[in-house]
Amino acid sequence: MRRCQACDVDYTGHIERCPLCQSDLVGEAVPGVLPRQIPMLKPRKLLIETLMFATIVCIVAIVFFAYLFQWPWADVIAALISFCIMMMLVTNTVAHSVRPLRLFFRLPFFVVLASLVWLLFTPNSIITEFVLPITSLASFAYDVVILIILRDKAIDRYFKYLIFDIILAGLMTIMIPLGWTPWHLLVLINTAVAIIMLFSLIIFAHRQIADNMHRQFSA
Repeated sequence: MRRCQACDVDYTGHIERCPLCQSDLVGEAVPGVLPRQIPMLKPRKLLIETLMFATIVCIVAIVFFAYLFQWPWADVIAALISFCIMMMLVTNTVAHSVRPLRLFFRLPFFVVLASLVWLLFTPNSIITEFVLPITSLASFAYDVVILIILRDKAIDRYFKYLIFDIILAGLMTIMIPLGWTPWHLLVLINTAVAIIMLFSLIIFAHRQIADNMHRQFSA
């Protein structure tokens, strides 16, 4: 049995230092009285590992069927990357126990990212004319609902998401002079909504915005 001479305490089990004072133990180690416990995987960790395994299986299956049925590889690559992006969202949600309200704030950004991947590999005006602006408009609608329900708390808790939505809508406007949106009515509507949202926050919540800006960017 090991003994700590400083604390005058005896220990069983294979430990080298005293848990109380961190002094070296003397004497021979003897087995502990309690059986050795096998650590079990936590449910959350097990779920994350299951999701990762399912993701790999799905990727292999998609590649297999793409080769078997001669699917266009540009579409396949875009689908794989988009699928991985959405699985990143799911895994992050599980790993960090993201609450539903915050999850729905993040979801549009992942949808936009996946849409941009599709746009890169399969240039299609449907993405720029409909998918991106509709996603942004849906995000603004969600912002308004949360602002109405939570009011001041919404700005304090989700300030950065509100700002990101406005910035994203502004960036989408650049697609018009670039010629990426032959029919750009929804993009213009999205831009108008972003401007209204921005000035609404400035007029009705300028103090909270100033406080949150200071909190976000101060060291």
